Amino acid sequence: MSDLTVNEITSLLEGLIENPYMFYVIVDSDGLISSINQTYLDILEMKKEDVVGQHILDITPNSGLPEVLRTGRMDKADIWSIKGRDTIVTRVPIFKNGKIIGAIASSLFLDMSGAKILMKKLQETEKEFSAILEGLIESPHMAYVIVDKEGYITVMNQTFLDILEMKKEEVIGKYVLEILPHSKMIEILKTGRVDNADIWPIRGRHTIVTRTPIKKHGEIIGAIGHSLFLDMSGAKILAKKLQETEKELSLYRDEVSQIYSARWTFDDLVGCSQEFLVVKSMARQLSYSISTILITGESGTGKELFAQAIHNGSERKNWPFVRINCAALPENLLESELFGYEEGAFTGARKGGKPGKFELAKGGTIFLDEIG
Repeated sequence: MSDLTVNEITSLLEGLIENPYMFYVIVDSDGLISSINQTYLDILEMKKEDVVGQHILDITPNSGLPEVLRTGRMDKADIWSIKGRDTIVTRVPIFKNGKIIGAIASSLFLDMSGAKILMKKLQETEKEFSAILEGLIESPHMAYVIVDKEGYITVMNQTFLDILEMKKEEVIGKYVLEILPHSKMIEILKTGRVDNADIWPIRGRHTIVTRTPIKKHGEIIGAIGHSLFLDMSGAKILAKKLQETEKELSLYRDEVSQIYSARWTFDDLVGCSQEFLVVKSMARQLSYSISTILITGESGTGKELFAQAIHNGSERKNWPFVRINCAALPENLLESELFGYEEGAFTGARKGGKPGKFELAKGGTIFLDEIG
């Protein structure tokens, strides 16, 4: 690890890895949590102030980070379960002047829905970004290469160099296609797309690779290609399983969207009175908000039509619109219908449990009708 403190690493990572497909947690040399991102907090269903400063085993009893602090070993990527959610985790010690000052655990992807690791933010310079990667991902189980916006190699770790049987001075500054003739990094620079994890051979060794553009202020300034693991037995089987699971999840999402969808849009709301036009204009403005909206009016005046139009006019339009008739829900079933339940929670509970309406509406809109 380069001479960065845990706090410096934390501040950089908060900009780099705050996205819904990656979690990370950093601990100091005593195993106390110094940083954790929102994705991990959401999984744990906890707040940052309840976690930071606590010992990692108090928050995640089966964490492997204390062992990393004790031995200084790097844990290669392995499947690990957090509250029933499968994720592939890498654990790496953080060194300074040859001494372990902390450790970091980060997921490569969550819920097996494909490796959609996307660097949405690059708040620091490319040099700082490279320094972090050199410290955190200098592992025999991961290879990576970084190119600038012209396609010239700026960083390559020792694992990749060993596979290529080349020295760093023979690689740095060279056009990526000179070193890797079949590389797709140039396509990433041109299109800005993110390549999902796929099996790619490097000199006869199979590795699962993710390619991602590096952006700063909306402009592509480079790209990174990195392997998730090398020569792991069953890598092809795992990749196939990921693809099958992704298809299954897509099918479920499609079914949910068909059942819980909003039909009406603002174009369907037709009227000419001044009062109607004012309300319609107000509703259109509110569709850009993420705040809770209260719609009042007599029965039959079109409250649900406006709710659907607000949903379809918002950024949530591609996600579920779930309507609940609160007046039709018995009081003793209200909690289980809204928030769901686990298997065996009460007599007659469905095997496997049941998701609540709020969970079904995640990312979209929930419309509580007849709430009065």
